[in-house]
Amino acid sequence: MNIPEQNIDGPSVAWPPHSTSNFLFSSPSPAHSFSPPPQTPAPRPLSTPAPQPITSVISPRFVDRLANDFKLEPQQRTDLHTFVQLGSLGEGLSQADLATRIYIVAILHGQTAERKRAASEQGVGDLAGLFNDLKIRLDETFSFTKEQRGNIRGAAQDLIFQATRTAFVTMHIDLDRALREDKVSMKLTNVFGSPSREKMLASLIRKTCSSVRNSFRQDLRASICDETACSLSEFTYASATKYKTGGPGLNLEIGFTIHNALLRRFAVDNTSLLGVEEHEDDEEDIDLDDTNPSSRPTKKRKRSGQTHAGGRIAKGQDFWSQVDAFFVRMVSSFNSRNLTGPAWRDYVDQVLRNDDFLFPDPNKAQNTVVPTGQADNQILPVAQSTAATSTTVVAGAVNSSLLALV
Repeated sequence: MNIPEQNIDGPSVAWPPHSTSNFLFSSPSPAHSFSPPPQTPAPRPLSTPAPQPITSVISPRFVDRLANDFKLEPQQRTDLHTFVQLGSLGEGLSQADLATRIYIVAILHGQTAERKRAASEQGVGDLAGLFNDLKIRLDETFSFTKEQRGNIRGAAQDLIFQATRTAFVTMHIDLDRALREDKVSMKLTNVFGSPSREKMLASLIRKTCSSVRNSFRQDLRASICDETACSLSEFTYASATKYKTGGPGLNLEIGFTIHNALLRRFAVDNTSLLGVEEHEDDEEDIDLDDTNPSSRPTKKRKRSGQTHAGGRIAKGQDFWSQVDAFFVRMVSSFNSRNLTGPAWRDYVDQVLRNDDFLFPDPNKAQNTVVPTGQADNQILPVAQSTAATSTTVVAGAVNSSLLALV
């Protein structure tokens, strides 16, 4: 539709023909579809140019000569070569400038290396040598801790209470072997490997074993004395509580009772040895410091004869030495070390009956059957001369029974 031009008080305006409208209105479609925008292609990665080799302004031979002249360390030599490469980047420094700088750095590195060498020669920089020197000096003042001493004594007590033990004087050998095998839990790792400390340990082991033997001997004596006498079961339980590692437990093996019965039988027949401490023959410590005479141990004078001054029994005549000799005879007689085996059965049964008669258990009915002396003499080959002198140790009622048995 064409609109004619009209003059309305002004210049005429020509309307463009509108054969079609610029805005198209269409009926709404049931579903509008939108096309996604065109994807922009990903930019290509920029290619990294290959590194160009650096041409050093200073020759590497010049750097190595400086390092040799100033006795530089390997790391310092490497630092000089890196310094030259940095000074050669781009247009690089002039040869004279870079050479001067390298020379100054070499001087500084040389002074540092010289100080390190001087300190090492004086022993200050050698920490390993310093610690080794301190360790050697500390050996002179080394002493066992309270825990270590307790562990050693506990192991010795457990050994002496073993149900199969027939050698008591040499138990320090077994204790040393046990400590070496279990040195970690015994906290003795700082001892083994040092000859001086191992020598101190050997001396401590001997003294500890002697102390434990004396303590057990006193307990045996107390178990058959008039005021402190007790039955075999009571003594076994009390001694297991004191000596055995872990205590008696719920079910104590019969072997411990048999072992204690044999020891008590020997104690009854050798009462003269019960009140005498054994002779300690420990190895003497050798002090190499001749300038300090007071630090050297005093050497004990050895006496000849059976008895030492002060009531000590000579070596080999003490209680535990005689116990060892007793077990040697019995093992040879029965040809067996198994105290609970059939070879020992008759002998052990007689020992148990005698012990129950002399020291009845209050929790059991008293045994009214008295073992005959003849049968006892045939089964128990023990010393008869010492039983008659037991009136000052064993109760009066027990003395009469002992005389009847022998």
